Amino acid sequence: MKKRITAALLAAVMLTGCLAGCSKKTQTGSSSSASSGTATSAAAQTTAKYVYTADYIDPALDKSSSGINSFCASGDYVYLSSMVMTDPGSGTDPGIAYATDDAARSAADTATAAASTTAEASAATAETSAATGGTATDTPSTEEPYVAPTYKYVISQVSLTSGEVKTFDAYQPIAVPDGVQGNSYIGSMLAGADGSVWIYDNLDTFTYDLPANFDASKDNKENYYTPGKSQARLQQFSADGKVLSTVSFQPDSNGNLLQIAAVDQNNHIYATDWTNYYVLDNTGKTLKTLEMGKNGGNLISYNNAAAIETWNTVTSLQPIDPETFELGTAIELPANVGAIYPSNDEAYDFLYDNNGSLYGYKIEEKTSEKVVDWLDCDINSNDMNGYTVLADGRVLGVLNQTNSDGTSTPEFVLLTRTDSANVKPKTVLTMACMYVDWGLRSQIVAFNKASDKYRIVVNDYSQYATGDDYNAGITKLNTEIISGKIPDLIYTANLPIGQYAAQGVLEDLLPYIEKDPQLGTDALMPEILAAAETGGHLYRAFSNFYISTAVGLDKVVGGYSTWTLADLKNAMTKLKPDATIFSIGLVKADALTNLVNRNLSSFIDWDTGACSFDSQDFKDLLAFANSFPATFDWNNFDWNSYLGDQKSMLGGGQLLMDTTLASLSDYLNQLVMFNNEPVDFVGYPTQSGNSSTFGLSEGLAITKACADKDGAWSFVRQLFTEDYQTANGSYGFPVNKAAFDKQVKDMMTVSYQTDAEGNTVKDENGKPLVQPKVQYWIDETHTVTIDTMSQEQYDNFMALYRSVKTVSSANTDVSKIISDEAAAYFAGEKTLDETASMIQNRVNLYVQEQK
Repeated sequence: MKKRITAALLAAVMLTGCLAGCSKKTQTGSSSSASSGTATSAAAQTTAKYVYTADYIDPALDKSSSGINSFCASGDYVYLSSMVMTDPGSGTDPGIAYATDDAARSAADTATAAASTTAEASAATAETSAATGGTATDTPSTEEPYVAPTYKYVISQVSLTSGEVKTFDAYQPIAVPDGVQGNSYIGSMLAGADGSVWIYDNLDTFTYDLPANFDASKDNKENYYTPGKSQARLQQFSADGKVLSTVSFQPDSNGNLLQIAAVDQNNHIYATDWTNYYVLDNTGKTLKTLEMGKNGGNLISYNNAAAIETWNTVTSLQPIDPETFELGTAIELPANVGAIYPSNDEAYDFLYDNNGSLYGYKIEEKTSEKVVDWLDCDINSNDMNGYTVLADGRVLGVLNQTNSDGTSTPEFVLLTRTDSANVKPKTVLTMACMYVDWGLRSQIVAFNKASDKYRIVVNDYSQYATGDDYNAGITKLNTEIISGKIPDLIYTANLPIGQYAAQGVLEDLLPYIEKDPQLGTDALMPEILAAAETGGHLYRAFSNFYISTAVGLDKVVGGYSTWTLADLKNAMTKLKPDATIFSIGLVKADALTNLVNRNLSSFIDWDTGACSFDSQDFKDLLAFANSFPATFDWNNFDWNSYLGDQKSMLGGGQLLMDTTLASLSDYLNQLVMFNNEPVDFVGYPTQSGNSSTFGLSEGLAITKACADKDGAWSFVRQLFTEDYQTANGSYGFPVNKAAFDKQVKDMMTVSYQTDAEGNTVKDENGKPLVQPKVQYWIDETHTVTIDTMSQEQYDNFMALYRSVKTVSSANTDVSKIISDEAAAYFAGEKTLDETASMIQNRVNLYVQEQK
């Protein structure tokens, strides 16, 4: 039974971070990198080195709190900084208007500006608008004068053993000087080696220099905001809440304050002003100054002291010796290193975060091992707001659980290494991927929690990326597949699924769809399924699709029975002599990439291995790409003369606009943005005609090596369901027909405007005001709207949808070969025939190697 400790903590967490690798005590199973589709031992059920159990601390919220801003762990305690309401304010809230044009201002101005200008009242206020991403400004009100609620920072100490909570009454925010207003807030909290905690807080001051005739009903006092002097303070508190030391900091000549990065076991303080690094004693005296260097760097906490992280040709770390304060030998870091943590395991020199997992790094061997993975613990790292590694090796995470009413509740989780024998095995299904998408994390966690039989275990091959080769993970997976080490499932993002299908690795999903009682092919949009098929087989499940195309004015591009390069050249004769084909800025290399991705399947038959890059069709494609400019000077272009795509096309200065249709709203927008001029979606030119293509959302594939395909299908099928596609709101049109029809019905049904209380808004005659489905601003005074999609518009969209026959595809290796060889042709160093022949030879060799 998992342990739960009720703690009187304070509010929703607003932190950063993520990690994982374990199992809840109350749940069976863990995770595995063992053989596919078999019931395995607990030790094999994790992609990490260790198995963990998860204990939880459930905080009981104080409703007057506005949120936990930061936390750290020191000894047996977690220390939290939080804002608690000290005065609820009064009057009617006139509403807040947020302005983001002054990034230097604190996000706390709302409460502070409304509070008293006395030092005591100003010190009690805090940054209440932090979550909005902007600064709040007052709107004049004719109601009772509005006094905003005020808040005060408090420090809470939570015992990790008993759950007991104490408030550090000795902590008081920095007082605001007389005559000014200000925001006192906590910037960071640092753990001391002796169980103490260091709190770094700041004070920003300001005034409103209002004119003598200022009228709040006609003017906004924010227009007279004047920033004042800032200051900072670093205080050390003992575990019993007593102040041990205080160091005050004043800004330098540029108004900048020191940033505190770490405190070591000797209470030395490590700080930076972004020009130099400093080592200070606990009185603030400078003991050592280190120059940042010409390439700069980042000062971080490192193994109970500090280090400088730098980025040159590789990312490296230079530890600072806590005794001599000299820089040590640079340590080359692996790729994708996130936050760095001290290691309490002798096997590793330090730990680091990488894409939601915690890795241990061995400096001498230059090797990494996954130590903890949140997914293996059935914890969604999307809900992870921060974590830290404790001195005893446990990992403390802060989760933010979303409640049914939309509010959030913080929850602490403690991960402790455990004997794998304590974990009941399940049938493990391994999934290969390149990076773990947030939606996939949620899906895996939900499935693993719900299933008492199966467990999805993720092997993220992005962990093998290096500074020199970010595709090293794909290479490793491809090599493993060729050697027969094949996962049960594959997440399609960034992986060559067409290549795997041609190798005979993937399972055809059509039979599974047809016999699924809740699906069947009639439940899905048939045209997109047909386009996604290869040789009559469907090798991946996906929930959404979109249409990549190019749009032109009907009077220019309409009436052609085909849309070839010859047709395009003919259409250009209808425009101004200096007209462009697409938007300015499209250069040769980018045009080639667009064309290749739309037509790659026309030049490679992965089933037979045949390539046709020396064909006339591909030569025409290369020549067309070569018609675009080699470069575009974005910095020196006269942007005042730029009309934009719509005006350029309406004025005869541009033929086509590249566009993506991912919703019916997107489609309707295209109909109105040219001032209701009729348009055609002709796509890019090809020898075969229209090259509008489908794009697919990332999906899942089942391999033929999967030992439990029914179990794998029970997970994969979710992508096709109406519930999944309706609830997740993914980018693109839903492939489930019922979900798609719901969107059509909504677009063809009149909607009415409502107020904040949900009441229908009416005009002066009592007639309900329609909420348009599309409203497009042609210029500052002219808008075009569509209240509902008409039957004709729907029919025209469906005609476009049914005209698309192919799915755009990309292969990183093939694209690189093509772009590398085409560069010489674009530069005039090789002929068209030489370039096509070289691409044919190289790609043909690559394709044969993959079979």
